Amino acid sequence: MKILVTGASGFIGGRFARFALEQGLTVRINGRRAEAVEALVERGAEFIQGDLSDIECVRRLCQGVDAVVHCAGAVGVWGPYAHFHQANVSVTENVIAACLSQGVRRLVQLSSPSVYFDGRAHQGLTENQVPQRFSDHYGKSRVCCRFVASRVAAQNLARLGGGRREWCSLAKSSNNAWRDFARNPKGRARFSAMLRFSMAHLAG
Repeated sequence: MKILVTGASGFIGGRFARFALEQGLTVRINGRRAEAVEALVERGAEFIQGDLSDIECVRRLCQGVDAVVHCAGAVGVWGPYAHFHQANVSVTENVIAACLSQGVRRLVQLSSPSVYFDGRAHQGLTENQVPQRFSDHYGKSRVCCRFVASRVAAQNLARLGGGRREWCSLAKSSNNAWRDFARNPKGRARFSAMLRFSMAHLAG
């Protein structure tokens, strides 16, 4: 299987790409900083640098791959909403459009627990619970990404027929996972479980 991992110069994307290489997959990667993916290239990854806001670039990235793991995006608590919308929502729309045009079989989108955070503590949250307000623009933009991907997935599942395997799968992970990963064995185990969960979505 050949996969594309976006955002491979970041923590989540980089670890997922390395994990995929260790599982024997052929991996194409994209990221903002070439120097940040040198270790992945040395392990056998194919690096293609480019701006995901350029739809033609994204189409080229998606050519010839069986699945896409979309980890790229802007994170943070400061900045105008337009910045987060462009880097998260618009880029996700480009990735989805490119997957459709290039016949990519499966898309796994990694999200964030920020989609549920409204500044208060919560327990027992379900996937369908969305805050009435968000503590920052990042969380709001990530929810928009999820709605975009879910809508397209539903449309394509309906088009293909309910008995066929769905085109798009969604997986969630914590963009703050590096804290637990770096500090304790339990955190590393949870992070590894997230990688295995996402990998299982690639195979369907």
